[in-house]
Amino acid sequence: MFRKLAVQITERSVVNVYTDITCSIDDRLVIETKGGLVMAQVVDISEPIDYNPFERGNAKCHVVENSTRKIYQTNKEDLIMFANQKTVEVKHISSGRIGIFYTDMNLQVGDVVVYERTQIDKNTAREISDKDIDNQWSVGVVTNADPDCVTAQTWVVDVVDTTSHERRKAAAKELKKIKAKLDQKKKQFQDMELLRLIAQSDPETAQLLETYNNVLNGGK
Repeated sequence: MFRKLAVQITERSVVNVYTDITCSIDDRLVIETKGGLVMAQVVDISEPIDYNPFERGNAKCHVVENSTRKIYQTNKEDLIMFANQKTVEVKHISSGRIGIFYTDMNLQVGDVVVYERTQIDKNTAREISDKDIDNQWSVGVVTNADPDCVTAQTWVVDVVDTTSHERRKAAAKELKKIKAKLDQKKKQFQDMELLRLIAQSDPETAQLLETYNNVLNGGK
């Protein structure tokens, strides 16, 4: 029997989904969105309905897992392929979109990673099969290294080591500061040389330049 659920994905994002999985208020779910699988929390449950909303077409995104109750749309044995396989939550580095992905690496919160981007059919909101995906990858930051779920659609490809890049950026910043100081020194010496040339034929400039140098050197 299907029910409509209001689920909260982020503090400002609440969406409606339909499911025939047993759910209660505050249960943690994994749900489909157009951007892939995300975790959400049940905040409201409507009365049961006597029809299948997916067959009628007014529902597209499925609840694929109730993490709190350990209920899965796919057999757990079929989801776990490797002994050290787990899921991580990753936030896209520019859009802020969050998703759930498989990994067999020991990732930490804050790690920058490349992950396979989930492809969703816009008409059915269902995942497009692997044969239709041409290795589209995105970059994100791990926000939860151990979410309480086992279901994902795609994998983290690898960790991005930003050490060399950060070193390059720091070096470029330091070089820019040094260049600015050198340019300032160059201008000072050019201006001073020009004043010395003018002083050779202009007594007033010569007097001012002498006074300037005396003051600069502490009156010596």
